[in-house]
Amino acid sequence: MLMIQRFARIQKLRKLLILTIILLALSTSIGFSKTPALATEVVEEAIQTVNYMLNNDFPKAKIHAGIEEMFINFSDTNYIGRVALGRPWQTLSEKQKRLFLKIFQRYLAEKYASHFPKFIGGKYEVIQARTTRNDQTYEIVTTMYLTHEPPFPIYWHLVNINEQPRIRNIIVDDLNLLVLEKKILNSLLEQSGGNVNVLMKKLKFRYR
Repeated sequence: MLMIQRFARIQKLRKLLILTIILLALSTSIGFSKTPALATEVVEEAIQTVNYMLNNDFPKAKIHAGIEEMFINFSDTNYIGRVALGRPWQTLSEKQKRLFLKIFQRYLAEKYASHFPKFIGGKYEVIQARTTRNDQTYEIVTTMYLTHEPPFPIYWHLVNINEQPRIRNIIVDDLNLLVLEKKILNSLLEQSGGNVNVLMKKLKFRYR
């Protein structure tokens, strides 16, 4: 029983880590380069930015607003939102799509920010940074070190859009950000009777 509980705790911790690492990726305004060495500098600057927020105890509202802005500026939110929602995305009007993405961004910001304190004192090490597929996509491999937990690898997947990096996915062991969010949204959509408007209301107030 203790082993099962420990396994469940580690799995939950790693899911939360996915959320936190996204914030690390989005917390820097340094330009991204196709050179792996400079990509490493981006990761290091991101870690320093997040540590600054943690150590200075930013107000919750300020953190939420800041993270939401980071998502807008540094992630491929359109792609993440489309994949997470799945087939219903195709049935939405342009107005509904814009509203969904706005609510989805805020939902992610509120959700991820709530887990910041869990990783105070954690350490990160960049193992590899490389370009893939015609220099348009990138993979950065890092190792996460937490107190009383064995180290584990984290895979960051980014895409080049208009010469700027946009994060699309994070994989921790067998836990996949896109798959995780898709499962959550599918479950909420089912609870909403398949109505995306009801789903958006659930997302809007899920972490408030």
